[in-house]
Amino acid sequence: MRILVDCFGCDFPEKWIRGIGEAIRQNTDVTVVAVGDEQKIRSALESEEFDRSRLEIVNATEIITNNDAPVDAIRHKRDSSLMRALRILREGGADALVSAGSTGAVLVGGILMLGTFDDIERPGLTTLIPCENGKRSCLVDCGANVDAKPENLVEFAHYGAKYIKSLYGVENPSVGLLSVGAEDEKGNAQTKAAFPMLRESGLNFIGNIEGKDVFSGKCDVIVTDGFAGNVLVKGIEGTCSYAAHLIASMMMKRAPEGTDLSFLKAAMGDFVKFISAASMCGAVLLGLKKLVVKAHGNSDETATPLVISHAADIIRGGYMDK
Repeated sequence: MRILVDCFGCDFPEKWIRGIGEAIRQNTDVTVVAVGDEQKIRSALESEEFDRSRLEIVNATEIITNNDAPVDAIRHKRDSSLMRALRILREGGADALVSAGSTGAVLVGGILMLGTFDDIERPGLTTLIPCENGKRSCLVDCGANVDAKPENLVEFAHYGAKYIKSLYGVENPSVGLLSVGAEDEKGNAQTKAAFPMLRESGLNFIGNIEGKDVFSGKCDVIVTDGFAGNVLVKGIEGTCSYAAHLIASMMMKRAPEGTDLSFLKAAMGDFVKFISAASMCGAVLLGLKKLVVKAHGNSDETATPLVISHAADIIRGGYMDK
């Protein structure tokens, strides 16, 4: 399979590019098409060891940044790494695109260049949440639509369920609606309107789910708008990082003098790595006619292989066909 990488527009492009080598080593059935300044791409990968026969580079002379207005950037920066990659994807030259650039530009460019399925009004970003029962739930939307209608939440639920089914083989994925209480009548105007629609949707809708139950594994798909979803995801990331630091600090203060605390450092490192791996695998822009995976803007060389591998897993699972 061929996976495009938008190499620029992120916070640390050299680090992001460097991770391509590891992605190629991990995925023997993947050819990476790196798009951006050819000289800088070759320079970043110069010291990496990997099968260079599975790397192609497409030169692009412009960069869309987070300071650019997405619509204007899509219209005027036609030779940006993102736009070049989107054109290749639209024309069938690759199976997927991964980008750590501007979320707004990726969303607008995806809609205008690739199109959505006929019955979908709004694509939604979905990310995977690790659960205490060993499963993973998907949260949709996590940032693409900060103002969503109740009908959009039903859309999110439908393609979120298809996504989990194709990725993990779950036959009848359960769907929960993120709200301020588990009772049916709890929520704001948006969730109260969406609740009966979801109940009549034909999906395995289990009702409302509270933020404290996100990690419980109670449902396979957690539905919300992009505002609440983005706040939730970033709150989880910040809380986990702070909790790891706080727990380690408290245990070190309580430990008897001379205690070997190397195990603690390793355990906290494993904890942070576990949470980071879940968030760094990227958010899939569901509803587009082609596969687009959006990585964190601050992604580095450890994130790149996770995002590319995630895109490859989705292709292997046949999500786009389903």
